[in-house]
Amino acid sequence: MLFHDAMCICCRMRTADIKYRRGGIGICGRCFSRMPKTSSTMSFSGEKYVDYVISPFYYAKHLRAAILAYKFNGAKAYAKVFAELLKDELEPIKYMLGGFDMLVPVPLSQRRMNERGYNQSALIAEPLAEFIGADYSPDALKRVKNTRRQSGLKNYERKSNVLGAFSAPDNVKGKSVIIFDDIYTTGSTVEECAKTLKGAGAGKIIALTLSITDRRLITPEARLF
Repeated sequence: MLFHDAMCICCRMRTADIKYRRGGIGICGRCFSRMPKTSSTMSFSGEKYVDYVISPFYYAKHLRAAILAYKFNGAKAYAKVFAELLKDELEPIKYMLGGFDMLVPVPLSQRRMNERGYNQSALIAEPLAEFIGADYSPDALKRVKNTRRQSGLKNYERKSNVLGAFSAPDNVKGKSVIIFDDIYTTGSTVEECAKTLKGAGAGKIIALTLSITDRRLITPEARLF
């Protein structure tokens, strides 16, 4: 092992060929070339309260393994690598995202925070907000109900699981908001977050996620460009 080698968070191999290096970790050139990209210039259809969803990557292959390790195996340091990866992918639309007032991470319940020790969405969202030029606003949403993990639940169970799970303060009134989460699956969580923010008076709302499982592209007339 060479002194300058670092571990790839996707394949866990050590190599000198590392992108987005932060400390002793990063993404190796081989894994980066095989990233399951969507396109940061594409957007995906939201539901009722979210106008559209931007997700540069599909939740698949080795990226999925890295995200699971980050969320459930205590790999907290991966946040910095994911943030740098997202900054690179979002650079072409940075000017558009900078028009939003606030970037709000999906909050965890206190119980989940106690179990995990960190909010995986918040750790990525904070440096992204600085990059975009939006206010990082973790207090704009609060989880007021303990919920089951969404993974493993059926679609209708996901919606009922997060129903009424969030609250928002009055200071979001009139603000345009980007909701950040790590994965977009059915959209139940970000839709409930957006509904809560809309109820408190927020304006335009989009979602930004690291990865997405749903491959429904937005209609051409509603695209970013």
